[in-house]
Amino acid sequence: PFGQLRRQVPLSDGRRAVVRKAWSGIAGGANARAASRGQLIRCLNTRQLHGVVSRQQTALQAQDELLEKMIGSSDAEESAEEVTYAEFESYWERRSWEVTDDGFFALLIHNHFPLR
Repeated sequence: PFGQLRRQVPLSDGRRAVVRKAWSGIAGGANARAASRGQLIRCLNTRQLHGVVSRQQTALQAQDELLEKMIGSSDAEESAEEVTYAEFESYWERRSWEVTDDGFFALLIHNHFPLR
């Protein structure tokens, strides 16, 4: 992304805490093992995603892209009814490698899911 060095950053404890906070808002608690696809979609703030803001994608396209990257499919018929915390964290772990700044990483998650 703009302004980011090409250095890879793993999912640190601080970043993991931000991921866990987002998960808590989605699943109804930080220790929840899974959330329904519906819970994830209801919490997803597609209007704030880069592809939508830049008008390169519709909100539905951005939602589908996220689901495909996170759980392997955007099609409700093909994918599981639940999203596990492990899948959610794994997605953000992969994204963490792309972002060098912790504040920008937190903003990225906040743009996806409002942090409470």
